[in-house]
Amino acid sequence: SSVYQAERPLHRVRISGFYMDEYEVTVGQYRAFLAYLSATGDISANQHPDQPPEVDHSRGRTGDYLADDQPVRGATWFSAYAYCKWAGKRLPTEAEWEYAARGNDGVYRKYPWGNNGVHWEQIWFANLRPDADGHSGAAPVGSYPDGVSYFGVLDLAGNTSEWVQDWYSPDYYQTVPAGATDPQGPVTGDARVVKGGDYQSHWHDVRSAARRFGSPRESDRTRGFRCARDAE
Repeated sequence: SSVYQAERPLHRVRISGFYMDEYEVTVGQYRAFLAYLSATGDISANQHPDQPPEVDHSRGRTGDYLADDQPVRGATWFSAYAYCKWAGKRLPTEAEWEYAARGNDGVYRKYPWGNNGVHWEQIWFANLRPDADGHSGAAPVGSYPDGVSYFGVLDLAGNTSEWVQDWYSPDYYQTVPAGATDPQGPVTGDARVVKGGDYQSHWHDVRSAARRFGSPRESDRTRGFRCARDAE
């Protein structure tokens, strides 16, 4: 199926030690970033060198109707990059993100919590039926502890999809050498990888292996991000 072709072939890679945020970046955290930009006027210090001039970091949804513990949504890839750099971190690579979702104990997991559910039994993770979990859209971060990954990371499947560092290419996995260390994705491209699915996703998009993508300039109301940093 073409839906899964970009995930093939299956391959092993090596990942150096790193830390990843337990939760997606919240509205409250992103508000602090915007407040810093407003107070200092320092709008370029943390931006990606290729950021277009029309990118507006305030497009990340932080309106008064959103509580501080909601995941921020609608930030462009460039805004996610700038926030993570401002916070002393970075966006995770696709390989790091999938490692955090799958675990390293030799157990195959289709989803961060295991191989069952998401279709109906665990419908709340992907929110396939509106209001089934009490939230018509994204839920406050950490609302679903049963969805925790092997490493203790929450909300990796459903809620909001997440930007990662890599450029997207449907053929990239065909070029990765077996046993590669810390793959970084293609050198260039037109779209960035998006992982995890969101509250509107079909079940196959919340699988840990699923690969979606988006223009780094686009703002999507179902998309958020989290940050990572190298282990010291």
